[in-house]
Amino acid sequence: MGSAVSLVARNKSARAITHLWQEVSAFETSPSMPTLQYPPHFTFAMFEHVTGAQLKRQLGDAFTRAKPVRVTFNKIRFFDVDPMVVWAAPVQVPRLLALHHEVHARVDAAQCRANYLPGKWHPHCTLGTQIDPANREAALAYINNEIGEFDVVFNAIEVIEFSPIEVIKQWRLDL
Repeated sequence: MGSAVSLVARNKSARAITHLWQEVSAFETSPSMPTLQYPPHFTFAMFEHVTGAQLKRQLGDAFTRAKPVRVTFNKIRFFDVDPMVVWAAPVQVPRLLALHHEVHARVDAAQCRANYLPGKWHPHCTLGTQIDPANREAALAYINNEIGEFDVVFNAIEVIEFSPIEVIKQWRLDL
């Protein structure tokens, strides 16, 4: 079982991302994001051998006064890995980077997956993780289309365990 810390959109604005999940799932071997049964999110840290209870203790009261984060997206990008991962790109990321830094100031970096560490983490909201190699060219054509700008309000930070996903601790980010 693994664990993670995520910034989550648990509101109507998340529909903009879930709509893109449906579009991207057409290129996947099977729909990856809808089957998670977890809302659109940014993952700040992921661990294989740290429990959710340990993360909850490490993070303490870090986010009790945090406010919601409005993120503007305007592009779709991809990580060229196997299988290809498609994601929505945020326009500006200072607030995301600040929250990411706050998480990593409190958790054990030695236990964190390397691509989530400060300096290596790339802010993104995943749209699909299982792009079928036979659909790669179609997915790239989709990625190159303009999507226009849209905003999503991320209003919770959560410690989760997976799989399946279980929320261990939630900090509501309310105005």
